[in-house]
Amino acid sequence: MSVYIDTSAFYALASSSDVFHDSAKKIYQRLLQNNKHLITTSYVLIETMALIHRRLGFEVLETFVDSIQEVVGIIWVDKDLHEAGWKKLETRRGKDDSLVDCVSFLAMHEKKIKDVFANDPHFKREGFMLQSVIG
Repeated sequence: MSVYIDTSAFYALASSSDVFHDSAKKIYQRLLQNNKHLITTSYVLIETMALIHRRLGFEVLETFVDSIQEVVGIIWVDKDLHEAGWKKLETRRGKDDSLVDCVSFLAMHEKKIKDVFANDPHFKREGFMLQSVIG
């Protein structure tokens, strides 16, 4: 079974000062111990890397990248997925979601992924099962 990982969970894992850090570590360890196939999109990866670099510095970014290299699969966003994500965002007029969110929702549907590790309630609203540190 695959579990999608969102930026919110990645950041909570990387930042020891994040309010959800300890909970995120426990969930992540449980996912690894249960041999879940962890997956994300290249857009989430880029968003996460930019956030970690800007807020926590290059050394933390480097540690983050090294730690997920062999553990997290990446769905590389192509032109079609990008354009479909943009159309989804456009129909919502940008309310509450980002392009990265819309691309994530579409990628998860396409890959039939139902579970997501995130601190973002938008995934629950979209019908996904949230494995979240915020309940």
